[in-house]
Order: sequence, then structure tokens, then C-alpha cells
Amino acid sequence: MNKQSIARPLDQTSFYKNVFILFAFFSTLTVFGQNSYNDYPTFDGNFHYQPNLRLGDALTELMKKPESSIDLRGVKGSPYYHDRYVFAQVGPDKLSVRYNAHTGDFETSGDKYIIPVEGMTVKTKEHEWFHHGDKWLLDLGNDIFLHPVKKYYPGKPAKNSMSHDIAPAFRELYAYYQWDGKTFVEIKKRKAKKLIK
Repeated sequence: MNKQSIARPLDQTSFYKNVFILFAFFSTLTVFGQNSYNDYPTFDGNFHYQPNLRLGDALTELMKKPESSIDLRGVKGSPYYHDRYVFAQVGPDKLSVRYNAHTGDFETSGDKYIIPVEGMTVKTKEHEWFHHGDKWLLDLGNDIFLHPVKKYYPGKPAKNSMSHDIAPAFRELYAYYQWDGKTFVEIKKRKAKKLIK
């Protein structure tokens, strides 16, 4: 009996997996073929930035959580701590930044983005931000820090004709921390407000 190879059709998952692997492989070749490591400067071990690459943007979009790609039309509130870009000192450079309290990242108006590292600071005219663990903390004075978070709540249709639709919205879920000399301790908003005065 002759054993012959039988071509089996790929299932849909395997097909997309193979396409992604090929895409990643050829994209890597393209990126490393066009850019050298010198294109990604690092300053004094604290500040890291690199040009936004179209490929990087495409991969980021591909790997984003469904929650982080929100259509902002018709949404109440804003994902940003401050909507306008402000100038900030980040390492040796001045960048135009705004803090996205939904994703927990600083966005820049230019072609650079900030990769946070432990102890890094972002200083604007009015505020100083400090990176600790996986959080950006805003210094409020007197060793009190704010961790601004805005959670997205999807809208809900009306349950019946007597009620109204609930619009999607961003809501503030701010956390306050106090530096006790060794670590950050979470405290209640009321206590934080008293300590700041």
C-alpha cells in the first residue's frame, strides 16, 4: 500500500495565525532593514523615546484590547486628565504632552512617545508627575500624590419606554497616595484634601 500525502484544508484559526506570523516576520525585516539602533536614543537612563513607526502603529492597533479602541463620538466626559497638550520637561527634552487617564499613558503631539521607567518625572508648568510601579502619580504637595484614572462605561439602551438610554461615559476613579518615607500608602480622598491644605 502506497502512503501518499493528503493535503488537508487549513482551519480559519490556523490560517490567521500563519498570516500573522508571516506579517510579523517580514515587518521585522523591513524595520531592521531601514532603521539602525542609533535611531532610538536613550537619555541618561531615565528618558526613552523613539519615532512612531507606521508598522509599530499597525501592530499596536492589532494587539489592542477591544476596550482601548473606543469611538469617542457621543461619549460623555473625556479620557484625558487635561484635554489640551501642555509643554513638559521630560529628561533633557521639552515635549508637548497630555495624560490619558484611561490608558495610563502620556501622549505627545509630535513623532515621539514616552516609555515610562521607574522614577521618571514629567514636569509641566503647573504639575510634576512621577512614575512608580505601573502608575503615573501627580504630586499634589505635602507628600500626597494623585493617581488619575478614568474608566469607560459603555452605554445601555432603555429597558422600556418609560426610561431613557444611558449614554457611554468616562468616569473618574481617582486614587490618592501618601509617601511615608519608604513606600506609597493609599489614603482616602478626604484625608488627602486635609493634608494638602
